[in-house]
Amino acid sequence: MRTVTRRPSAWAAGLLAVLTQSCFASAGQPPPVADHDAACPANSGPGALRQTADSTSAECRPGDLLPPLTPDPAAAPLTSLLGPRAATLETEHFAVLYTAPPAQARDLAQRLETVYHAHVKLVAELRLPVRRPPHKLAVLFFESHAAFAEHLATLTDEPSPALGFYDAVSRRSVFFDFDSYPPLQAIQAAVEQAPAAHRERLRQKLRRRRAALELSVMQHEAAHHIQSAIGLIPTFEDVPIWLAEGLATLYEVPLTPAGQPRESVNGYRLFEYRQLHADHAPSREQLVRLMSDDAAWCGGQCYPLAWALTQYLRDAHGLGLAALLRRAATGAGLPSDPGARRALFDKLLGPIDERWVTQFHDATMKLPLEGTAFAE
Repeated sequence: MRTVTRRPSAWAAGLLAVLTQSCFASAGQPPPVADHDAACPANSGPGALRQTADSTSAECRPGDLLPPLTPDPAAAPLTSLLGPRAATLETEHFAVLYTAPPAQARDLAQRLETVYHAHVKLVAELRLPVRRPPHKLAVLFFESHAAFAEHLATLTDEPSPALGFYDAVSRRSVFFDFDSYPPLQAIQAAVEQAPAAHRERLRQKLRRRRAALELSVMQHEAAHHIQSAIGLIPTFEDVPIWLAEGLATLYEVPLTPAGQPRESVNGYRLFEYRQLHADHAPSREQLVRLMSDDAAWCGGQCYPLAWALTQYLRDAHGLGLAALLRRAATGAGLPSDPGARRALFDKLLGPIDERWVTQFHDATMKLPLEGTAFAE
């Protein structure tokens, strides 16, 4: 299973990410937000950093992200993308235009809110500059895989196996009801045709695979959307591919209504990392090239390594990770030249030498692997 995110020109169009199975639970509805001054602070004083070129919102404190956002007056024409049967579901921070069943739209909206709340926690934890989005974040939710694929075909020059994406050009996320996804429909058909003694096992398989898609596609792409909207990663050129994708994989976990992770780490990405590096750590050359040169991005097999790097930085080099993200959020960006990137990483994270790689690998291998269905 794959997903694609359409990128600006600096990234290859049609970047593919292999998405795999997991066995996590669904998320719930975030609690009501307490009364709060909805306005970001003026462009002076604590927490106020700069005015962005593409937004009327000054960067502000994490708490300023929480009050409900206003509807986007330009969103009305989006109904033409889904047809006359489309309806809109608004939450505090999202506007979901959908033709999928209303119950599925509510579940998606709740999930999106938990990912949003989790990002508020991240920017508070790392003390990152943020900006309040000017409007609710737009999401399209199609009733079928076929309708979704038809819409995707209007955005890409080549056929894509994507199962969901954040479009950085139109600034909206696009998903479909996974009950219409042919591989899941095949499992459902097998459930109905199987002897009674085997049905529960197949139902569990169906639930796990659907949950995997919800985490690996919906929450991953929602993370990209939110990170762009709040100015954490204003554009994808601002950070290396491994950091943009690694940061999104941190949110491929079940979350509480308030955005707190229900699992300490991303179990499936850890499982993937252990499968790839059970007998040996990544070489220093591999790690340094991935971190410093976007041309080293290898698609599906790079995702567990990108996750592991980002998780390790958050756990062991929080100040360095915050410094990297702050450069992106304040417009400084990271150098595109691989040599300059290596020098910056050595400065902020410590020399990326054999000792650093060993510490990174050992810490990752010691993380707890939670869940019981990874070997399926």
